[in-house]
Amino acid sequence: MTLEITWTITAIIAVSSFLSPIFVAIINNKHQTKMRKLELEHDEYMRQLDIQQQLTEKQFDIYYSDKKTAFADFLRAAGAYSRGKKNPHDYELLQSSLQISLLFCNDGSKPLLLSFLEYTDKISGGSYTERERDEYSKTLAAVTTALNRELTLTKPVMNCEKGK
Repeated sequence: MTLEITWTITAIIAVSSFLSPIFVAIINNKHQTKMRKLELEHDEYMRQLDIQQQLTEKQFDIYYSDKKTAFADFLRAAGAYSRGKKNPHDYELLQSSLQISLLFCNDGSKPLLLSFLEYTDKISGGSYTERERDEYSKTLAAVTTALNRELTLTKPVMNCEKGK
């Protein structure tokens, strides 16, 4: 009987030493497959985030550029209008550039632009008195300051550091 138990134990140990690496390899392969799948999903997610960020940055840069161009065109037209407010062409340029600027400006700058439009409507035609010229310059400077502040708030961020 002692001999049979010894052979049985030896057989069990031999079979388990043979099957154990197989089970470990199967479990290990399943785990590695799962980990690789998660890794690939994470990489794909990170690529999508990167593409989305690049598109957002590009769109923001284009928006900033369009906004800057619209504001600059408006200020050029306002300057041209101030020189010769009798010229209907200058008034048309001022009107159209101001309307385009309204498309890009935020709610803080819109009332200022609209009041400038009303102001130019009141003074159109005729020649300037010195007081009117000073008032026009001050009003335009206030509008310019507001538009500059707005551009500064929407300026693309360069050299930003990675958050911790």
